[in-house]
Amino acid sequence: MMAGSLKEALVGDPRRVALARFLFAAAPLLAEDALLSGQAGAEDAKKIAGVPVGGPVFSDRVLETDAYKTAFRRAVTVVGLKTTVDALTNEAVIVQHISTDLARELVTDRMAFVAAHQRLVDSVRDRASEVEAEVATLARREKALADQEALVKRRQADVKQYEEELASSRALTAAEVNKLQDMSQKLFKLRVVLRDTERANKEGARKIDEMEKRILELENTGRSNRTTRD
Repeated sequence: MMAGSLKEALVGDPRRVALARFLFAAAPLLAEDALLSGQAGAEDAKKIAGVPVGGPVFSDRVLETDAYKTAFRRAVTVVGLKTTVDALTNEAVIVQHISTDLARELVTDRMAFVAAHQRLVDSVRDRASEVEAEVATLARREKALADQEALVKRRQADVKQYEEELASSRALTAAEVNKLQDMSQKLFKLRVVLRDTERANKEGARKIDEMEKRILELENTGRSNRTTRD
């Protein structure tokens, strides 16, 4: 349905104008029919020769033929010159309104596109900010992980050093223990020797005492014998 402003802009008798528009729209079809059926003149046939039927170039060539001009004049004769002018005027008015509505729709679509595009840009910026924050967080975590790995490597090196020192200390301790055991055995042997020596010394002292007693007895006996002989 046409808007009120468009109805007010239209001129002439609506029925006669509608008939005129119908006849003018039929003129190209009548011309095509004449051209394709061979009823048109030789000059018209040359204008469409080699042009694919139904294409835009063919339609433009039809409007240049005498067959179309003849069909158009017949339409003007049927509806009259005034109705023809009214129909052409109304056609221009309709085209102008269509152009205005189309421009308005284009502006509306453009504004909607700009708004949607702006929302998309804002969303992309927000996502970019989020990605940037995530990248920064990831970088911090990677650095923390690298620091932790470096710390673990240092601790592992320390543990290895401590293990080597402990192994060395254990080796030294084992050597000292062996040395102490050897010294203990030697001391035990020395004590055994000392004990045997003390026993031998005591036995020798006893024998010396006995021998001194025996000598003393012998001396006493000898003195007694000499006294008796005297």
